[in-house]
Amino acid sequence: MPTWYRAGTVSVSNGSTAVTGAGGTAWVANANPGDAIHLPDGRAYEVAAITGNAALTLATGYLGPTSAGGDYAIQPTRGQTIEFTTAATALLAAVQGYIDGPLSGKFAAGSAGAPALAKADDTDTGLFWAAANVLGLAAGGSARALLTPSALQLDVPLTGSAVQSGAADATVGRLMKVGAFGLGGTAPSITGSISGDPAALTPGVFGYSNSTASGGPSEVTNGTLINLRRGGTIGAQIMVADWSGAVTGRLYSRAYVAGAWSEWRTPYTKDNIVGTVSRSDAVPTGAVIERDSNANGEYVRFADGTQICFFGAAANVSAGVTWTFPAAFSFTPNGMSVQPSALTSVSGVIESTSAASLAFSAYNASGGRTAQFCRLTAIGRWF
Repeated sequence: MPTWYRAGTVSVSNGSTAVTGAGGTAWVANANPGDAIHLPDGRAYEVAAITGNAALTLATGYLGPTSAGGDYAIQPTRGQTIEFTTAATALLAAVQGYIDGPLSGKFAAGSAGAPALAKADDTDTGLFWAAANVLGLAAGGSARALLTPSALQLDVPLTGSAVQSGAADATVGRLMKVGAFGLGGTAPSITGSISGDPAALTPGVFGYSNSTASGGPSEVTNGTLINLRRGGTIGAQIMVADWSGAVTGRLYSRAYVAGAWSEWRTPYTKDNIVGTVSRSDAVPTGAVIERDSNANGEYVRFADGTQICFFGAAANVSAGVTWTFPAAFSFTPNGMSVQPSALTSVSGVIESTSAASLAFSAYNASGGRTAQFCRLTAIGRWF
């Protein structure tokens, strides 16, 4: 396979199709129209024409910022299929020379088990014609490649330096294997920090463990990480927790913007919408709803700061009764009520209040205290 050409440097201008070389560029012998050239802005452009060893023209204008003395790489577009076709064409030309020359003759079609062209002591390996205009390559008596005017069919795994060395091999220009970056197979494990610049993190699907990697959600021990990159300075990550106790299956996400990663955030589901509500700098950090009870009654807290407390208790005939709220408010609640069970003849009165409690009494129609059972409610804010 042709190698990429990188000798010297280039100068380019935004919007221009002209590329100027310096430092010993030799493009006439090492580049062709139709090749791809990777320029300083990280994009690949089509080479329209080679006009000299230090001058070439792009098919489209350069999109990046003007640059002088930048790195580049010319990627040949003559891949394995074209090389195979070229070699096969040259071989056929040579055979035609024999046909038309002193060694005139034609070959039979042959087969995979007995190729038409084979080595004298290796007769099951060579070339054969599987059908009209279909050239076959046999090895060990089996067809391994078929070349037609429109395609090259390969029936062997590809190996060597042109193929990934492992599932996380990100070498430019290599063919991907099944399972590469977690696609179609088991995700490779990621090690080290996952909180660096996105340009230094390989995109893909990876296994995450806080014993060998860092930067994931604090409560996640093991999980599956999806690392995404859109440009050198913009990226995003998604984490699905597993084997992590109460957070098993929980989804987290964060983004890299303006040079820093955001906090890990998780969507609300049936598993975490009810729980302990909490906040940090006016931002909710826990569940949406919290409900609990104790000896002083029941309470409900909401992530927006609203809190409601409920209780039932009998008034006293000699003095007010103090109700300590089951959960304290941040300041004296704005909404409070005392509702006697005997609605027509008894009135409930709130006699004093604070963020932690209220005192109440019940009075009969004659204005005297009575030991009437009352339903108590307080509505306010917990922060």
